[in-house]
Amino acid sequence: MPFNFIGENALSPWQVRVIIGFIATVPLVLACTLFATDSNFWRDLVKDFGVVIAGLLVVNLVWSIVGGEPLENAIKVLRHELQRTEVNLGRFSKLTSSAQAAGLLDVGGNSSALQYQADQLVQMIEHAKVRICVCGLTLLLLQENHNLVTVLREAANRGVLVQILLAAHDNPWLAASNEEATLPGMTGVISNTIRILKEAAQNTQFQVRALRKKTFTVSLLRFDETIIATPYLVSTMTASSPRFVASGSDTPLFKIWMREFDYLFEVAEPV
Repeated sequence: MPFNFIGENALSPWQVRVIIGFIATVPLVLACTLFATDSNFWRDLVKDFGVVIAGLLVVNLVWSIVGGEPLENAIKVLRHELQRTEVNLGRFSKLTSSAQAAGLLDVGGNSSALQYQADQLVQMIEHAKVRICVCGLTLLLLQENHNLVTVLREAANRGVLVQILLAAHDNPWLAASNEEATLPGMTGVISNTIRILKEAAQNTQFQVRALRKKTFTVSLLRFDETIIATPYLVSTMTASSPRFVASGSDTPLFKIWMREFDYLFEVAEPV
């Protein structure tokens, strides 16, 4: 079994010194018994051994100068950190492969962490070619950014299927899942959003529906093969909820969220 000077079963400093001493003894004994001869062969052999031993002594001296036992402790700490890094890399690899298999492209601790602001959403709408889905309780975003409604209408005019789903202003689940003080403001926002969307609807590719008998558990934005999901949490505002991005209409997460949207859109009522 080869000597290991750094690994998990590394030799301690005193073991290294014993090995050096043993190696040093052999040529010294040989020198005592053979140096008296006139053979150049033996003299050269002893000289070569001497060079080797001198090198080992220098290594031993340098070992003592640079730290000796403390250096060995530092090596142990370094080895521990390398092992911990290897474990973390294994976890990261597993997490990456699991996310890829599920279709998860990105995740953020809140709605602003991933920087999907109005300008980025406009670009995604403009590049969509097949289907756009927008789903949320009030869709206040559309009121605050009228250019989003404009580009959604333009997408429908060029043949993209645009489906927009929000809560009806008299949905009983609004009162059950929100503070009483905020309810009047929410219903007002919903009514105004519906009015804006009805004015924007110019053809059958632009579909708007209101959900009256069911409730939302997630806000969804789909642009062809990309879907952005923000779960609704009772204890916090939507802006503080985590946000997930999935990619690929054939991936598990994408299918789950689109199944939710398709079901709710089917039971909702046209406005």
